[in-house]
Amino acid sequence: MIRNKYIKSLGIELEGGIENADLKKIRNYVNKRGLNDFYAESEDGSVYVDDFQNSGFEIKFWNKKISEVKKIAKFCFENGLVQNDSCGNHIHIRIDEELIPLLQLPSFYYSFIKEYKKEFYYDYKYLNRLSNRYCPAYNLTNKIIKQIQKDGYSFRYAPINFLSLSESQKTIEFRIFPYVEDYDEYENMLDWFIMVVNKLIKKQLNSKVFSKNLVFNSVPLTEIVNYYVFNFEDIYFKTLKGQYKIK
Repeated sequence: MIRNKYIKSLGIELEGGIENADLKKIRNYVNKRGLNDFYAESEDGSVYVDDFQNSGFEIKFWNKKISEVKKIAKFCFENGLVQNDSCGNHIHIRIDEELIPLLQLPSFYYSFIKEYKKEFYYDYKYLNRLSNRYCPAYNLTNKIIKQIQKDGYSFRYAPINFLSLSESQKTIEFRIFPYVEDYDEYENMLDWFIMVVNKLIKKQLNSKVFSKNLVFNSVPLTEIVNYYVFNFEDIYFKTLKGQYKIK
């Protein structure tokens, strides 16, 4: 069983194709469980799955209980939701506000990408997401700074999206995950994500991220930005080579 300490709520976006009858089953399932307030759906113009009445569709669900999120995802995949390579799987998290700056620093961001590459090195469809137009893992310095400064909606196209914090859901969005073949693959991916996020947050808390002690919820925006600008190349390349470790 995956242990979770830091994620306070989990949200998922399931893109795919689905028939009207199957969509009705999902709506009824959500309604019977009294979870309508946590459920949403919409069309998605970037998604196209052939031969479905709803060929470009997105189901969204969030909850404080990860078990509830898994039950909804399982029901969707086992009741007609189909994904292909036009689909991605976005995951949203809420964490304590004072921890957010720790995730915005390069030491978390690039450690997450390193863990992702290490876990999925054998699977092209996972690695391909690192260059996908909707979540590319390059030219990140400017994108991350723009996200933190809330400057431009288009800068959300990155593996991790902090602009989502300024939207109504107030979450950190992880956009890097690809389509899956079935629920078993989805659950394995989700469990890995939860494990890695918890591990890296714990490492951040146990490390000296800055050269001086700072209260997390008072870290100035300028200091985070400067940390990227002046430490980016060193941290980025050392992380890719496996030389940069958080003790």
